[in-house]
Amino acid sequence: MKALRIGTVVGVLLFASSAGAWAARYDYRDYETPANVTQKHYSMSAGMCGDAEIVEFSRQPVGTDTLLTKTRIRTNAGVNCQYDKLHFQESAYAVSWRRTDKYDPSGAVLLSSNRLTKPIARATAFMEVGATWGSATEVDDGVNPNNIVDHVVETNILLGLENVTVPYGAYTGCLKIHTSRMSRTLGNFVMVSWRCAGIGEVKRIQGFGGTMVRWELLGVTAP
Repeated sequence: MKALRIGTVVGVLLFASSAGAWAARYDYRDYETPANVTQKHYSMSAGMCGDAEIVEFSRQPVGTDTLLTKTRIRTNAGVNCQYDKLHFQESAYAVSWRRTDKYDPSGAVLLSSNRLTKPIARATAFMEVGATWGSATEVDDGVNPNNIVDHVVETNILLGLENVTVPYGAYTGCLKIHTSRMSRTLGNFVMVSWRCAGIGEVKRIQGFGGTMVRWELLGVTAP
């Protein structure tokens, strides 16, 4: 694998509030992983399965939108301990979470599939500091839309911009986003992630019932 250092591109819109002040809006597409990156590699602190995570990216155009699949493989001393796929849809307005498929550690056997009956926006094209977005929806079994197995409530807040240093490098002006989720099948957690221009997520701290786990970007690969 060869490491690829990604350049920085920032897209910021300004708008006038009702009070007349100018505030910045941030487009999620400037803070997504670039299309030429096939994998990202993260270190993980102790607290759950694995000491490292590999995220593989695949994209498929559908009309003016893009279907994005993130294959997430967690390893412990180089051996798989978790394997799942997260499915999103990217549009001109938002990147929305649609479905999660969980596999056995080898990735060969599908164990469960959970589809959101209404996609939830994970990030938007019009984010402002202090802005809140997200939704609540039912979750079906991935096959029968009428077989509702759970509900999920997710809320995101753009806390501000911060500079971040991780093993892969130092980044300035990263979006610091707080996420909270409630779901029996898809997990209950709170998370703060740092998404940086031209590279996407570089750091994440996530809490599960008193256990805190940290992810930091080690590198990226491209063909």
